[in-house]
Amino acid sequence: MVDLLHHLRMETLTSAAYQEALTRRREMEERLTALDRAAASAPAAPDWAAEVSRCLIALHQALAHHVLAVEASDGLLSEIVQTAPRLSNAVQGMRDDHGRLVASIERLLIEVGESPAAVVREAVTELLHAMMLHRQRGSDLVYEAFARDIGGLDS
Repeated sequence: MVDLLHHLRMETLTSAAYQEALTRRREMEERLTALDRAAASAPAAPDWAAEVSRCLIALHQALAHHVLAVEASDGLLSEIVQTAPRLSNAVQGMRDDHGRLVASIERLLIEVGESPAAVVREAVTELLHAMMLHRQRGSDLVYEAFARDIGGLDS
């Protein structure tokens, strides 16, 4: 039985949905790093706000691609619910996070043009923190769904 569960978990971890989520995760990481660098650069530079905005737009697009991929009917979140129905509430939490993160980016895009650099930097830091927490919860969710079976047997 343990071998069968291990095989099923490994099959899922090589599924198209998992691979797509992994690709989107890497893309998101690149966008987060770029945003962090842009916000940390000298705000007195003439193109600071434009660069931060460009990075926010790129992050918004990456997040939109991520959401489409993982929330699709054949996406990773559906696969998690099929594999581990006990995690349905956690999956819904991830979906809720997506909406909040998109809204945060959209608010921040407006703020870049209207607020002092210090305020924008603080908001970027809060967004980066929220994104990191989301990614950590996503990692934990994948582990819970595929690295352990409901009986707690690890292989």
